[in-house]
Amino acid sequence: MVHGQGLLERQVRGVLEVDGEPGVVVIAVRRYECQSCRAVMTVVPAGMLARRQYSASSIALALYLWLALGMSDRTVRARVCAWQVRGRSGRGWAQLYRWARSAATLFRMPRLTSTSDTALRVLATLRALAPVALTTAPIALQIFSGAARTR
Repeated sequence: MVHGQGLLERQVRGVLEVDGEPGVVVIAVRRYECQSCRAVMTVVPAGMLARRQYSASSIALALYLWLALGMSDRTVRARVCAWQVRGRSGRGWAQLYRWARSAATLFRMPRLTSTSDTALRVLATLRALAPVALTTAPIALQIFSGAARTR
């Protein structure tokens, strides 16, 4: 009952690899329509989050750099954000705070009881989702790869 409705272009912001330069990539995503209820669905690659312009890997990397390594929000923004702030008026990256508050929801993790370290627990779970071959790889790469496997 599902019928293809063509392709759409979607922007994905962030980094493509842990040490890569931030940027914007345009990908083609497929749309489908249910013939019985007329609902329209968009199918995206794994590692993309609903209603987010940044990839799951980029968000996970940003949270890791900020929360686990203690980098400043401005430093994390320079490392992950596709749009850089010019001049001294930039105040960091408020998006990090929103991602940290909603980390469990973003990555569809079960509700955790403690909210004080929820984002850190989500990062630990994403690290556990990394392929076994990356067990000895740097933690940032494990988290980045684990987030790419989420939906």
